[in-house]
Amino acid sequence: DRAEIDGLDLREEPPLDHLRAVAPEGLGGLVLAGVVDGMTVAERQAVVELAGRLVAPGGRLVIHSLSEQGWASDRAPVEADLAPGRPLRPRSWATLLGGAGFAVEILDGPASLDYLVIAVADGGGERVRATS
Repeated sequence: DRAEIDGLDLREEPPLDHLRAVAPEGLGGLVLAGVVDGMTVAERQAVVELAGRLVAPGGRLVIHSLSEQGWASDRAPVEADLAPGRPLRPRSWATLLGGAGFAVEILDGPASLDYLVIAVADGGGERVRATS
């Protein structure tokens, strides 16, 4: 359930369960990879709200997401067809996270099949810079 490696606390549990147990501003960083694409709208909104409270000022939130093209690709995981949700567009993440007090940068992946959202907790709201 829990492993500590070189001072890092790594967990394998439902992300929302873990985030609900973290103290306010208790995270210097949060990486979400392979978990947000298939979430429901309510689950994603909970992630955004929790991240806004939990990531300390100056801390980073990194989200790896498939693009719409990546989700529809033959290379997408089988879970793409079974998931209750679908990936958000980069601008949607930027808007949601900007509203939660993050400055946001979007980095496109190879062939635009995926992207990274890099958000810095600063209380300043949405500022988006897209990079290919």
